[in-house]
Amino acid sequence: LKTYCSIFASPGVLALWRAMHFVAAPSACLSASISFAISTAHLSRVGALESSASRVVIERSKTWPFCNSLPVIVAAGGSAAVFARCCRPGCRKASRWAGLARCVGGLPVSGASIPFPSNIEAVLFDIDGTLADTDPVHFQTFVDLLQREGVNGGDPIDLAFFQRWISGRQNKLICADLFPQWDEHKVEEWSDMKEATFRERSSSDLKAMGGLDRFMAWMDAQNLKRAAVTNAPRLNAEFILGCIGRGSYFQEVIIGDECEKAKPDPCPYLTAMSRLGVQPENCIVFEDSPSGARAAVAAGIYTIGILSSNPAERLQEVGCSLLIDNYDSEDLWRCLDAVSEKRSSSFQSA
Repeated sequence: LKTYCSIFASPGVLALWRAMHFVAAPSACLSASISFAISTAHLSRVGALESSASRVVIERSKTWPFCNSLPVIVAAGGSAAVFARCCRPGCRKASRWAGLARCVGGLPVSGASIPFPSNIEAVLFDIDGTLADTDPVHFQTFVDLLQREGVNGGDPIDLAFFQRWISGRQNKLICADLFPQWDEHKVEEWSDMKEATFRERSSSDLKAMGGLDRFMAWMDAQNLKRAAVTNAPRLNAEFILGCIGRGSYFQEVIIGDECEKAKPDPCPYLTAMSRLGVQPENCIVFEDSPSGARAAVAAGIYTIGILSSNPAERLQEVGCSLLIDNYDSEDLWRCLDAVSEKRSSSFQSA
């Protein structure tokens, strides 16, 4: 398999393999459906990949009765070599691989094998629904504007529609699904109008998520790097950060529209890490949408899901390792206290 993939997995080539079945246990038949994509072209242009760097696709196979995960290592740059190996559930070995993980054919990429970093160097945040609870305003804005356009038969959309087709997604992807007949100019015009309506409606109502100030004070005490990574347009991103008093807090603000690909592609998170000079195993991400969480997990980062806008099961399906209601979560602070204690011990030893 390794030799075969080395021949056909050169940079920029999309390789898709499905329905591979084999026997691999002494007394049991393991049947797996493996699907993965290799797409490395152009990522180096945005600083997402270093030349000859390896990136990993980790797909959790739900059809395997004995082995729970399949790391597929993609060597990008010059030529790509791919091989597959089985890992037991929770195996830490998988977390060593860097993360360029893609989901093919709608199959989720799980982050359950990514451990909480023992040495955090950077924290990356989505903005909408993660730093500020903006989804109620977004939801009502879409309800009104989509009804005006006759979407959903002219009936107001419900929360399930919003979560499936809108939450966390890039405007042009939303419009491509809802208005396939629109040209690029119409999409841009409507999107600008929608975002202006959102800003007007939320100007006096936006507040930081619960516990955010406490958490950011901890970040400052630990001297951690920080970036905001969002699919929102830059005007919206800066508006929201300003509303919660964090307009100049982040070292980097990465906008999906300004990257080669937006979330759920890992490109925005890979770009953020490249600019901050950090590795996936030394970062954590906060996300509230399946689209954003999928991107973070695909980048190989421990991902924490905030339950502000989507059901817990949806965030678990795409690989969130920890779910919290807000930044005051006891589960979150148990992890953070352990990191603080380790740093303190290391400092005293030095």
